[in-house]
Amino acid sequence: MNFTPEQIQIVSMIDTRVQALSGAGRDDAKIVDEMLDFLMPEFKLLMNNSRAEMDELYRRFPWFYRYVGIERLCCRN
Repeated sequence: MNFTPEQIQIVSMIDTRVQALSGAGRDDAKIVDEMLDFLMPEFKLLMNNSRAEMDELYRRFPWFYRYVGIERLCCRN
């Protein structure tokens, strides 16, 4: 997969922040709450990637994968 440096940087920043929040003891709802204003336009653009591209990002950035999962659970109901 060919991701732009900007895409990798955005995913990496989200991954790092979610890992830090989780390590600080934040539960899923608090993580989503604290991420609401963090790169949200960029995050939404990333979600337009193909399934194969997202799977590759999930493989490379496990905390990004976790965030996508909890964001969907918390915000899509």
